[in-house]
Amino acid sequence: MSWITVTEKQTLLQTDTALYYSVRLEIQAAGGISKALFVARADDNAFSHVATRKDLLNYPEGFAAAFSTGAFFYRTHEIALQCSSEELAVQASADIRRRLDSIVREVGASAQNGSFGGSRQYLYDSETSE
Repeated sequence: MSWITVTEKQTLLQTDTALYYSVRLEIQAAGGISKALFVARADDNAFSHVATRKDLLNYPEGFAAAFSTGAFFYRTHEIALQCSSEELAVQASADIRRRLDSIVREVGASAQNGSFGGSRQYLYDSETSE
């Protein structure tokens, strides 16, 4: 089983020239899956997408690891988006939360089905029969 706890903060930001709808998502805790489920570009730290299973294997966790290995992307546990309208902010948040749900379910199902990868613990004793 995999699970995550996500905190979302929505804020209205106003500058002299524009109004922004800010959405900040942070994965506070996780079980059976990494907390670092957001993929960001290493060149400008901009959010790219929610990690796929392949991303979990291929992209390092944290900017420092990406910088030291020359990776173009890295994984992080928090993102902040600025949108030009409330509708875009609400839609972006919903899309990201849907994708988070999907990857958590996918990783959890994979672990339950005994697919290759990860670690498991087995107990065998004189009473165990298969």
